Amino acid sequence: MRRDVEALRHATALLERSPRRFLFADAEGDYGLALLADGRRDAGVVALDRAWDRFNALGATSDAERI
Repeated sequence: MRRDVEALRHATALLERSPRRFLFADAEGDYGLALLADGRRDAGVVALDRAWDRFNALGATSDAERI
């Protein structure tokens, strides 16, 4: 699982510089869920909160609700 979490962290970092804001928010949500599954609750909650904020800022409320 650690490799998956690291791969998602790396992907999220790359997408942060991308103009594809929705994809970035989605990756942040996946990263948060992976952190939770890996037992890193605090970091997972922070990542999920950021994903929720990003989805809402994009007007993607249905995606924010699934977070």
